[in-house]
Amino acid sequence: MQIGIRKKINFLLFLSMLAVGLSIGLTFYFRYSDYMMKSVVDKLYNGLFSIYNIVDMDELPTLDRDGYKTPEYIKNWNKIRNIQKELNLAYVYLVLMNKKNQFYFLYDTGDDPEITDKEDDYFTIYNDAPPEAYECFKTGKMVVVKGQYTDRWGTFKSAFYPIRIDGKIVGVIGADYNISDILELKKQALITLFSILLVGVFVVILVGMVIKRLIVNPIIQLNEGAREIANGNLDYSIALKQKDEIGELAKCFNTMAQNLKTSFATIKEHNEQLEEKVALRTEELQQTLNTVQELKVQQDGDYFLTTLITNPLMQNRNKSSFVKIEFFTEQKKKFQFKGKTHNLGGDISIAGNLNFLGKQYTMFFNGDAMGKSMQGAGGALVIGSVVNSIMARSAANKKVITKDPERWLKETFAEIQNVMEAFDGSMLVSCILGIIEDETGILQFFNAEHPLSVLYRDGKANFIEDEITAHKLGMPFNSQVGLIRFQLQPNDVIFCGSDGKDDLILERIENGGRIVNEDENLFLQVVEESRGELNKIYNKLAEKGEFSDDLSIVRISFKEEKSELTYVSENTLTKIDFVAELMKEKRFSEAYDVLKEEADENNIVNLYRRAYCLNKLHMNSEAIELLEQADRQIKQHTKILKLLAKMYYEMGKLEDAKVYTDKLLELSPEDAQALLLKERLSSRS
Repeated sequence: MQIGIRKKINFLLFLSMLAVGLSIGLTFYFRYSDYMMKSVVDKLYNGLFSIYNIVDMDELPTLDRDGYKTPEYIKNWNKIRNIQKELNLAYVYLVLMNKKNQFYFLYDTGDDPEITDKEDDYFTIYNDAPPEAYECFKTGKMVVVKGQYTDRWGTFKSAFYPIRIDGKIVGVIGADYNISDILELKKQALITLFSILLVGVFVVILVGMVIKRLIVNPIIQLNEGAREIANGNLDYSIALKQKDEIGELAKCFNTMAQNLKTSFATIKEHNEQLEEKVALRTEELQQTLNTVQELKVQQDGDYFLTTLITNPLMQNRNKSSFVKIEFFTEQKKKFQFKGKTHNLGGDISIAGNLNFLGKQYTMFFNGDAMGKSMQGAGGALVIGSVVNSIMARSAANKKVITKDPERWLKETFAEIQNVMEAFDGSMLVSCILGIIEDETGILQFFNAEHPLSVLYRDGKANFIEDEITAHKLGMPFNSQVGLIRFQLQPNDVIFCGSDGKDDLILERIENGGRIVNEDENLFLQVVEESRGELNKIYNKLAEKGEFSDDLSIVRISFKEEKSELTYVSENTLTKIDFVAELMKEKRFSEAYDVLKEEADENNIVNLYRRAYCLNKLHMNSEAIELLEQADRQIKQHTKILKLLAKMYYEMGKLEDAKVYTDKLLELSPEDAQALLLKERLSSRS
């Protein structure tokens, strides 16, 4: 701890000093170097430009090898020499270009024509002329040599300036500047910079020692004290007498330790008394829980009794060979009773056959009683009792009804309305009730504020009616009813459904909000995607969103074409073959009736097929009983495990679905359906 803090502080101080020193020192060093070199270039330029302007350039080509001691030559040489001295240039020289593209010397300040005899140097070829001299001659611009050269007299920087006569470049003026002093100054500046940095390091070490004594050591003492207190030694006291923030912090630590010691003593005393209070409160809570559990069992019992009364009312008694009717019902309310899952709701469907004036008709009813759970179930119970009573009266003993179908529909509406009106508007039901003439396919019905019915024809789904024809049953003063008449064609399929098929929760958002479907055409799209198959419609709706209400759908088909096996009778095939063909044609209700007649609780195949049919008829609770019975007799059978996992998933019992999915994957790790179900379970967990 001590070494870490000290290192951190020293490192930060050193880093700060280094950053400041280097940033200031290097900036000064490089700017100073640039400035000095720029001043050299400026002096070279000023010297070259001055020489070019004071020397009579027109006379240069007239000079010959004997003309270097003439008065005019000496005069020009003196001018050049004065400029050299004034600007402190090392050498200045003028060279011209001969016909062989060689430079030769005319003037050189290093050779005084008055006191030396250098005729051998006069007109001498400049053999080691640098490339910048030729560049200056070629471009006609002043050129500064990029680098520098060093000899025994020092280090020099050179530059060249063009000589023009009558606009033509005939040579160049060269100048050298001794930069040895400048380089020495740069060297001294760099040494000074590093010296300052070394002094800074020394200062950092001194400051670090002071910080260690005044700050680091007290912090270490505080840390040791905090560790002792954290380990439970509340009698430990931090001995710091500093009159600053650290000393104040030490006092706070000591005070905190004393307060904690007092608080822990109080808590210990309270804990000794708390056990008795907790035990007493637990007993009270257990009694309350037992009471609630008893009420829950009683409530579930009431729910169960209601389902026992309501379920028999939902009957599909249709026997017509022209009109086929299928029911699908999935009530929203789920409850447990005696270890089994049941459902309860306000949706109800009824179908049967009537004879009007000697003609066979098929009657269908789909209703949705308003209210949640028991209220909805109560409404379904009442409306189901009334409709079944009317059907029993109208079809008893193959009775022939002597009134036309339109009149019967209106009178039936009035009769049901009279019963429901007795509840003073507290029990309302939306519904569709209709009849179909078996041979002709003439459909007549009324819609009492129920979702619009759907026609599926030639792969397309559309609504039949444009609007409702009556108010909800049970509305006061509801006496007006209109009928809709529609001609069915062979292979037409009609769907009547409750609000549950439209009230889908498409997405749940934060804060408990949700996005609910508001597109009435969604169901049309689902019907088309499912090709009019009832079980696929449910699955497609489940894929689109989450059901928020009871769901019931009645599928009505008129003269729907089936395979040749549709007309195979039970007498022409064995029982097993007959059941297999019925299941192949998706006639699961008939297949289940045949299987039930031959029921053998020790026959695994019979148990599995009955469960399969019940699943397709959306009676999963009964199906699971049969499958679990089969699973007890033959352990780890893939088909049984797969169907159990599927049904538990459909019922929303995800934990049970996961158990059977895992068992299935142990037996068959590559099973595609099991892998898909596992993925769905993972996404919902």
